[in-house]
Amino acid sequence: MSSLRGALLRCAVAMATVLAGTAVAVGATGAPAHAGAPRCNGAGFVRNINAVQLDVPLYFFSGGSTVLCVMSRGDRGVDVGQLQWTLNYCYGERLKLDDDFGSLTRSALIRAQQRERVGADGVYGPETAMAMRFPQPGPGGCGRL
Repeated sequence: MSSLRGALLRCAVAMATVLAGTAVAVGATGAPAHAGAPRCNGAGFVRNINAVQLDVPLYFFSGGSTVLCVMSRGDRGVDVGQLQWTLNYCYGERLKLDDDFGSLTRSALIRAQQRERVGADGVYGPETAMAMRFPQPGPGGCGRL
């Protein structure tokens, strides 16, 4: 990852964290980028820094929600369904929208991660969320956080 792309990613993560009303501590521990992030537990609409509304997986908590969450194989729920829809709509995949993070969803996510040049580990986490494109309701198309 270039130093400019890395700086932009750090800035975007910081902005998303502020917008979501959460604080994230970043350390150089060598742990995966998704270590310590909560499990996604829903989906909804957020606005990016350009005020474009995007349909994304979220973690909901008593004080609000955040896009900085994790999903992986074996997870089930509307958050997974939203990821599947995103992979189909923005990345040309043909997944069954079954809300089940199985091997086909993992493989499709790895392809999207490779396309976006982030760690292609098949785990949806904060780094992947900040790199991916998500569906824009209304005018259509896909946008970034």
